[in-house]
Amino acid sequence: MQTAMMMTIDNEDDDENDVCFGRRFIWHWDKRKNKIEHEYAIAGWALCIMPDVRKDVAARLTGTHCDAIAKVVRRLHCTPCPNTHPDIACMTPADIIGTFWNEFKSFQQCTHPFAEPSRWATVDVT
Repeated sequence: MQTAMMMTIDNEDDDENDVCFGRRFIWHWDKRKNKIEHEYAIAGWALCIMPDVRKDVAARLTGTHCDAIAKVVRRLHCTPCPNTHPDIACMTPADIIGTFWNEFKSFQQCTHPFAEPSRWATVDVT
C-alpha cells in the first residue's frame, strides 16, 4: 500500500515538473528581473555593436527601455557630473538627452560618424 502511494506521488511530481518547468523558470526570472534588468544593463544592450544584438534592439526597443537609457545618460552627464567637457557643461539636461538620441539614431543606422566600417569590423566585436 505504501509503495503504491509513493508511486502515485512520484508520478504526480514528474507530471508537475514536466508541465510547470516553464512556469517555474518564469517565476524565478520575474523574482530576479529587477536586479538583472537595470538601467545600465539596458543601456549596454542598446549600445552593443554586435550585429545580432543590434537587430534585437531595433526590433524590441520600447519606451520603457528609452526611459531607462535616458536615466543613465542623465547620471553620466548631468549635475553632479563626472563629464566635465566644456561642451557638455553648458548644455541643459534636455539638450544632453536630445543629443544622445540623435547620436543613437546615427549609431543604429550606421550613418556619420558611425559609417566607417572600421568601427564595426574589429576583432574585439567578435
